[in-house]
Amino acid sequence: MNLAEQLTIWKFLDEKLAQVHDDNLVPRGQEELTPGERHAVKFGAQDVAAWVSLPQPTQRKAVVSGPDRLLAWAKANYPEKIEYRAEVIVDAGLIEFLQEHRPQSLHTTERPDPQWVSDILAGLSGKDHRYITATGEPLTEVPGIETPEPRPASPRVNLTKDAGAVIAAAWPQIQAGLREVLALPAPETPPATMADPAEAAENPFSFWDEDGRFRSPEMAAMHAVMVQGGFSTPVREARRMLRDARRSGDARRAAEACEWLESRGLSLEGDDEPPLARKEASGAS
Repeated sequence: MNLAEQLTIWKFLDEKLAQVHDDNLVPRGQEELTPGERHAVKFGAQDVAAWVSLPQPTQRKAVVSGPDRLLAWAKANYPEKIEYRAEVIVDAGLIEFLQEHRPQSLHTTERPDPQWVSDILAGLSGKDHRYITATGEPLTEVPGIETPEPRPASPRVNLTKDAGAVIAAAWPQIQAGLREVLALPAPETPPATMADPAEAAENPFSFWDEDGRFRSPEMAAMHAVMVQGGFSTPVREARRMLRDARRSGDARRAAEACEWLESRGLSLEGDDEPPLARKEASGAS
């Protein structure tokens, strides 16, 4: 897979996974998970890859949503809670004169006592959602202050230090389920024949060998088309297997990929394909 193809796949997965998370996984987690419980995710391995939990719902919290309405209400009902502050109007004349020469540069503003507003917010955010005034009056609603419903908590995933190794070991099984997770459409036309009739007769439904690796470049290409809904060819998969084997130091796997390519007269690197594959690829594009 070249750089442009990799960037395309990255962009698609970035947008698709965000959509799946917001539209599917989060609502399901809020419905199916119990707040406060933690679930270990192992993918069949002994080591834990992650802990999944749903945090406890947050408490409703009062906020000032309309400062002007709050000020008008406070002036009408609690004038003693109003502060008057002198503010300097900054203009060109202020640079030349001080206060005694420019009284018109002073401007008085008014606001509710910040500590009093903080107490009201705390009271409306509390268990009983009310604030008791100095006269004993319970306030459950105050103009300019709202107590909106908190947003439901989203599922939380904490990966462990072994997450990469656990997921890598289980990747063939995980990859087989990605179509369902991403809600990808099924291919319209499945491949007409299996790549290796002998292997297909033995186990026609397995793409991988006993080591969890693709049984052949043909099977890898079939998996890309049938399971992942993309396009690939055995030649592309053979070269990918060769690159992966070289990076991981798997000499046997590298030799198998080299033998597969050389037996078909194909280069180990590059993008040459058999004539039929090139014709099909150009038609698919």
